[in-house]
Amino acid sequence: MLKKLTASKCSQLLEQRKDFLTCGCLTDVTLLDLYLWKTWTASNNTGQSEGLCNQCINPHTRLFIAGAYRTHVGLVVDNLYTKGQKEPEVTKHHLHAQIQRLVAKYNSVAGFHHGKGLIILLPEDSDNEDDNDLN
Repeated sequence: MLKKLTASKCSQLLEQRKDFLTCGCLTDVTLLDLYLWKTWTASNNTGQSEGLCNQCINPHTRLFIAGAYRTHVGLVVDNLYTKGQKEPEVTKHHLHAQIQRLVAKYNSVAGFHHGKGLIILLPEDSDNEDDNDLN
């Protein structure tokens, strides 16, 4: 039997499914999979390389890869899509994100709270102050 959904029930269902695709996969995990599928290559000792091409990673394995990528690389999907930036800006953007996460993780593990602990100022954080003004 079909039931008519009220506007509030429909909104509630949409909110519950906000970060999921209709297949049930997490949106961020699927976008990471697409990025890796398009960019990852493997090379052998003779220099030949190939990408993932027509290989499909099953959703269970995809979830493990995404978790490991976040944990060990320290980047999330939002860091990877560069909005048209070119090298070396892309690399600087990735490194900046990784450094910020490492500092936060270090401070958490070391028990530092409320602005204490390891502080690293990167050029983008310094409000464009001239480093020579520190002398």
